[in-house]
Amino acid sequence: MNFNELAHRISLNFPLNQRDSKGVLRFILEEIEKEVKQCKRVYFRGFGSFVKELKPARKYRDPISGKIKRSPEDLRVRFRSFIRF
Repeated sequence: MNFNELAHRISLNFPLNQRDSKGVLRFILEEIEKEVKQCKRVYFRGFGSFVKELKPARKYRDPISGKIKRSPEDLRVRFRSFIRF
């Protein structure tokens, strides 16, 4: 499912046209993004959580040159699902 498909499903289940449902969906995603950027955990009980994590630097072998290189530290957003499959 992508953004447009989800917006379409929202418009089918609520009294909104597809343009308004896209606006609501965009607003929700922007609010999640703002909270995560402030290093706050965003969670939805029974669904999952979004958390900002530091990915540590690591060594890897360049497949072309064969040399050992080091990747930099990086900040990532991690989603942890609460749904059991």
